Amino acid sequence: MINSPDLHASRSLLADWIELLALLRERPAGVGDLDSLYRLNSDGDRQRRVLGDGLAEEEIIETEREDLSGRVAEEIAFRAKALGEGYPFEVRAAPFQISTKSDVSTPARSAYVFMLLMSGYTFGLFNKNGTVNAAIDAGRRLFHLCASFGVAGLLRHGRTHWFGFPRPDKSNFAAALDALAKEIGYAAAHVPAPAGLPEKAKDDQVDVLGWREFGDRRIGTMFVVCQAATGADWDSKSVLNHLDAFLDWFERAPYRVAMPSLAVPFLGHHEVTEPGSDAPFETATFNALRRLHGRHGVILDRLRITESIPALMEDAGAAGRVAGHADVGNLHAWVQTFRPMILATA
Repeated sequence: MINSPDLHASRSLLADWIELLALLRERPAGVGDLDSLYRLNSDGDRQRRVLGDGLAEEEIIETEREDLSGRVAEEIAFRAKALGEGYPFEVRAAPFQISTKSDVSTPARSAYVFMLLMSGYTFGLFNKNGTVNAAIDAGRRLFHLCASFGVAGLLRHGRTHWFGFPRPDKSNFAAALDALAKEIGYAAAHVPAPAGLPEKAKDDQVDVLGWREFGDRRIGTMFVVCQAATGADWDSKSVLNHLDAFLDWFERAPYRVAMPSLAVPFLGHHEVTEPGSDAPFETATFNALRRLHGRHGVILDRLRITESIPALMEDAGAAGRVAGHADVGNLHAWVQTFRPMILATA
């Protein structure tokens, strides 16, 4: 049902595992599960021996187990604090334990659970088969909706456009360019496309675009170009070096300067492991995120996307500005379909 992660996996992956246990087993998960993981993964030789500094092996084991639980509890607390009511789990500190909230169908919570399940697949926590793979393919398309909410949250009252293939209206590339230009208002696509550009383009590496719309509808506003990445190769999906190339399709460009962005269904620090030195984990996280920021632009991860949703759902005007706003219920529907598939896998 749920594969156990490596004992030395990142605290983010371990926290995902605990959340998935609570979600899919429909009972609390926490320190007991981490203790079991430790026993399964640690050295099988349990004979008592005294180390050079006089500490018994049992004392070392107990310290390692406590450290493991402490790291994961700290990660869960970080998530819960960041999202408040949007976090879909109840958290108990002593002993550390989480349980799924009674209602996870709200837009923010269902988005979090959707992205949690997508991440679980990407990082090997689920067994794979044809049915599961097909559902994930559908989920990858649906993640564009999450990216749209993330970009809209970044812009605050901005407009977003789902450009990534396949598009909800099933339009081809030329029609999609024309629709985008018309929605922007001042832009115009080349018709026909200039010679030498890709003849079978689908989305030209651009999944979601967003801009802060003013009444004059003229160029010179804040513009965001976002790539949505859900697979293990997410770090190779940067749109940063593609911003200028995308403008080749336009006779009247939508922007001169744009903000690059990457949307992912996991947390930005998901692959950051515990520092081998005495450096705090937060220092390692800062360094990793700073590097990601330089490579991809604004990182819209599971927390930032989820955080953006409640305000957008309460904004009466967002339905007409945010791509996918009317379809947010599809996230919960996908979760309801995917959950029994995972439970059925051996």
